[in-house]
Amino acid sequence: MLFFKKNGFTIIELMVVITIIAFLAMIAVPNMMHYVAKAKRTEAYAQLASLALAQKAYFAEHGAYTTRIGTAQGLNWKCQGSCNYSYGFASGQEGVDYFIGKLKAPASALA
Repeated sequence: MLFFKKNGFTIIELMVVITIIAFLAMIAVPNMMHYVAKAKRTEAYAQLASLALAQKAYFAEHGAYTTRIGTAQGLNWKCQGSCNYSYGFASGQEGVDYFIGKLKAPASALA
């Protein structure tokens, strides 16, 4: 009588484990995407609040608002950190009147 030593896993056992992992990932990914979207939304709120505060300070000094957000004659505002979204005003040029984020929204989307 021959005795064989069983080493490793059978293909059925591996397929069951992979199926369980896929099922858990299917449940977890939508929840994770919710948190990613929430983080991006928070970034937009923070950047817009910063831009609004800079506009209020400019208005207090000059009595008018400006579209020049990226120059020393304007707000001298820059997007803090790495920004996902584009901020500014559609007219003018990039870096002066608007900043393009990582999602590469065109300036025409700012109107």
